[in-house]
Amino acid sequence: MKYSVAEGMSFTRSYAAEMRLLDFPSHPRMNCSWEVPVPHLSPQTLTQAEQRTLLRATSGNRRDHLIYSLALGTGLRLTEIVGLNVGDLYTTGGKPKNRVRLRPEIAKNGRAGDVFLPDALLAKFRRFWRHNAARRDGLRPEDPLFCSQSRTRISPRRVQFAFRTWQVKAGFDRLYPFHCL
Repeated sequence: MKYSVAEGMSFTRSYAAEMRLLDFPSHPRMNCSWEVPVPHLSPQTLTQAEQRTLLRATSGNRRDHLIYSLALGTGLRLTEIVGLNVGDLYTTGGKPKNRVRLRPEIAKNGRAGDVFLPDALLAKFRRFWRHNAARRDGLRPEDPLFCSQSRTRISPRRVQFAFRTWQVKAGFDRLYPFHCL
């Protein structure tokens, strides 16, 4: 005896409905309509207490502290933060801008956009400028904003590794990916 594919799927679907083992999407040509409720899962995020703990732990490291503050305060992606240049955030006189224009080459899908910096971040950027000026780090508009120890643009992987290290130092009970910021 031959069975069609639709009959086989119908049998499988009814058997699965009885046994609650399989979940096939409904097909428009089949007269089988049952749905299994799927719980809505929220993305992992840091609690406010964890955010404060992380920022307190990184307060001695200006670069990492500012990277995490920028991610928390603006919602920028990791590659957007790493791709920022000094000229994107500072005027030629060293004053931080209130509005940051994301260049298409660092924005997701090449879409340029504007990000507004909170007042608390502006104060941190002023301190960061003074710190970089004292260290004689690159302050030209085309220089990378965040540099590694070799004074080149920091890599996204390095930021992810540092984020994990800071979480351990802060005593987190679980480790989050950078995307949670």
